[in-house]
Amino acid sequence: MILDEPTNHLDIDSRDALVHALNDYEGAVLIISHDRHLIEATCDTLWIAEGGTIKELDEDLDSYQRSITSNKEGKSGGGGTGARKLSKQEAAARRAELAPLKTSIKDAETKISRLKVEIEKIEAQLADPKVYNGPADRLIALGKDKARFGADLETTEEQWLALSAELEEAERA
Repeated sequence: MILDEPTNHLDIDSRDALVHALNDYEGAVLIISHDRHLIEATCDTLWIAEGGTIKELDEDLDSYQRSITSNKEGKSGGGGTGARKLSKQEAAARRAELAPLKTSIKDAETKISRLKVEIEKIEAQLADPKVYNGPADRLIALGKDKARFGADLETTEEQWLALSAELEEAERA
């Protein structure tokens, strides 16, 4: 099976389901992805395509990322410490620029988790037959709460998708 950027535009649950499905899959899978979480959660062997070749990666992703970063700094900076300092400042400015977006994404993920817990609590109450023998206003309130939390969850997931796409686009630029 060959997957090319399979997590683009997936919500959190879908990404998690994909990771579980890939880990349970018995056959061979070739994944082309920039999604570090997906790579780390599913891949046994990493292959890097660069310079017109494909080679097996003998190091972990952190080491590879450091080598890429140091190569870019070395090429663009001509090896001078002033250029490296400027490059580090640019990288820091870039991280600072993206930090609010990443914080918003993390906040949305936290809210999604919290809403799912609330919906599960309500569904557990609705699964109890005793609630249907009790006062009707309690049942109505549970239904309204579930609908409200469900709508809020849908809105927050859409927000998370938009923010994630915005971050992905900003990181490419």
